[in-house]
Amino acid sequence: MAKSPSTCFCRARRSFPCSASAAASELHRAGGNGYRDTHLEEVGDHVAAMESDGGVFRPLGFGFTGSDEAFEIMQRIGHLLDRIDAGRISRGGGGADIGPLQRDGVPVMGLQVDGTRYFWYHHTHADTIDKLDPREVGLSVGRDSLCGRRSARPIAAIGACPLTRVAP
Repeated sequence: MAKSPSTCFCRARRSFPCSASAAASELHRAGGNGYRDTHLEEVGDHVAAMESDGGVFRPLGFGFTGSDEAFEIMQRIGHLLDRIDAGRISRGGGGADIGPLQRDGVPVMGLQVDGTRYFWYHHTHADTIDKLDPREVGLSVGRDSLCGRRSARPIAAIGACPLTRVAP
């Protein structure tokens, strides 16, 4: 008997404020521009933006674009991911969906995965959830939540985004 998604994955014990955007990078960057335009008054509240457009495969790390001080913070966080071989942090992160936020000064992360199977399914009728490896999904979710949770306050505290307003 197949397990339902609710029994395949662990429930989070904690959460962090985030915004998800179903962007349309392949349609003239409409999704990223639309998100930024819709949230223009709140761009200064963004501490960082993450893009995961390479599928949910084994995580390797991420690229980061931001200040040198913010990059050092991200490298320290990356070391926490070494146990799952996902701690590789490089300069130069981003992506089409978060490019508008990056141009407004928001630090950005482009999440990196083992993409060797990406084009086996991408934009085909076989691109369905049953192709996902639950372990790789779990590792990716863990990486994303650790990066988001551990980076938010330190990056906000140094004012990495020139528009960010930090509450005392």
